[in-house]
Amino acid sequence: MIAELCIDVINSFQQLKASLNAVVEHVCVLDKDLPAWFQPPAELLLANNSSSRQQACALLHQLEYLNQQKPKEILVGAGLIAASIETISAIEDLNTAKNIFKQAVLRLKAAKIATSHDILAESFEKMLPQRDVNVATNLTRMGLARLHLKQCYRKIPFFLIKPHKVAWTWANTRSIKKISIQEAQDMLSKTAQDAGIERQIKSLQNLQPHEKLAIVQDLAPHLRANIVLPNGNDTKRVMVKGPVPIFYVADDNPDLPEFTPAGSKRGRNKDRVIRKDVKINPEPFLPAIRAHRYYSL
Repeated sequence: MIAELCIDVINSFQQLKASLNAVVEHVCVLDKDLPAWFQPPAELLLANNSSSRQQACALLHQLEYLNQQKPKEILVGAGLIAASIETISAIEDLNTAKNIFKQAVLRLKAAKIATSHDILAESFEKMLPQRDVNVATNLTRMGLARLHLKQCYRKIPFFLIKPHKVAWTWANTRSIKKISIQEAQDMLSKTAQDAGIERQIKSLQNLQPHEKLAIVQDLAPHLRANIVLPNGNDTKRVMVKGPVPIFYVADDNPDLPEFTPAGSKRGRNKDRVIRKDVKINPEPFLPAIRAHRYYSL
């Protein structure tokens, strides 16, 4: 069972790399005369005099952690790249390969074996000698030791029509998960028990049984792209994640759409005035699990 799961991960990673190489060939060779703009991250090592297309492909190809890259940090590079229909098709294939690889990794993680680094490494090391040497290098030690899974998983956005405008912005959002009192108690019970945890468990007894709590987590600033697209005689606006370049089918106009690059990354303003209509109490009710109460409506 575990060997089969390991093989699925290795095979799907091989297909991801093959699809990625095909996209690079399309972007840098087939479409080399089409317009492109790219804003590379400072951490990415780039060849001297490389073109915007080559720099963008270097970002897409960076599936492993850089030496100084923090565990939760992802490489981000806004870009706008005109493409042929053939390139868009190759991007669709790559996005499919990314999803297949992600599902293979999730199935492996779902197996209890994934909780043991030593056993997982042993399973991979038995399989890797039979695989491509480059894949073996990437997946040695725990199978995925150097791979940055978020950079492997992220899809490449594309549009089949040329946008009118594109503007990137840094977004500061929160993850909010609604839980029941019983779920909160179960989560607290799984933490290291001390007097503080006991007080938090007892505080749940004063709530109405039907009351819901909210687990709130501030997310790291992330790049988004606001896009204005033609829609018949009108326009429509869409927002997409923007950590990698955005592709669109080129038209006869050699110019890029109007665009606004992202400014400097900024964290959440902690001094920002809290809106009076906010539904979640900003003070954590259960600090150990970041659970907040909702205001009574």
